[in-house]
Amino acid sequence: MAAERAGRGGAAARWPAGALLALLIACANIQPPPGGPLDRAVPDLVGTYPDPLAETIAPKRSAEFVFTEVIQQGNLGAREGDAELDKLILLSPSPNYPIVEWKRRRIAVRPKEGWQPGRVYRVQLLPGVQDLRNNRLQRGTVLTFMTGAPAPTAAVGGRVLDWTTSKPLPNAMVEAVLQPDSLVYRVITDSAGRFRLSPAPSGQYLVVAYQDQNGNRRREVREVWDSVRIASDTALALALYVFPHDTTGPRLTQTAVKDSLTATLTFSQFLDPAQVIDTSAVRLFLLPDTVVVPVRSVGFAPPDTARPQAARPGGPPGRAGGAPARAD
Repeated sequence: MAAERAGRGGAAARWPAGALLALLIACANIQPPPGGPLDRAVPDLVGTYPDPLAETIAPKRSAEFVFTEVIQQGNLGAREGDAELDKLILLSPSPNYPIVEWKRRRIAVRPKEGWQPGRVYRVQLLPGVQDLRNNRLQRGTVLTFMTGAPAPTAAVGGRVLDWTTSKPLPNAMVEAVLQPDSLVYRVITDSAGRFRLSPAPSGQYLVVAYQDQNGNRRREVREVWDSVRIASDTALALALYVFPHDTTGPRLTQTAVKDSLTATLTFSQFLDPAQVIDTSAVRLFLLPDTVVVPVRSVGFAPPDTARPQAARPGGPPGRAGGAPARAD
């Protein structure tokens, strides 16, 4: 027996080190199963329930998106509103996170409170659905249907921009609040900061846009936002400039003498360039005798022309250039 073991050990020792390494690598390398080329086709959407602009939905049925193949389930066991499939669904109008179910080739969606009568529902599927081989669907779709309400004919759209930079804000949450019912319809901006809610119920809207920093689809106190009220049910050129809202006023942080007749005052926050500052709001003293020197004018410094300045319809032009102020 000892000789047999020694013989086997000697045979193993005669294997070249490179051959043993190649054998180990080959054993550890997992190859796709045989039988054809690797599937790189993305899962395609082939149907929905109910049909677009349908006038009714079965009370106990879910709205569904049907695909050509089995899709990934994701972490549906996560907490409410934090699962992977949950983040791909926007259900409006509903105050709660929707119930999202994985059914192999289908995604089923229904509101937690059930379908309410007399409403227009909008279910948006965002890009990101993946099949079992991680092929990702790059486009989304919107399913709109009614539960006894009139067919929707309104449209709300525009752009969301950062007030401090005047740059478009992608992935911003936009909430169109239908008046006077306070039904909230949600939509997310694209990579260029654009959004469009269509078709939508007729009526007047309060449109609120905010940067959803924590991804919970709820506006938090510290998140930047802006709002505009529209009088008609069709407005496709809205411009919303999100900025931080607080209860503290701007503080004077720096004073610089530009020339013998002009001084520049810099504040801790951006100022509204539409406001008119009276000369009585500024007091100028000549030292050392503290003689009061009259101020001829107070205005805002010219905006930075190197960056684009945009204006919101009905709002002040060039909101991003609100500071510093200049006193002559």
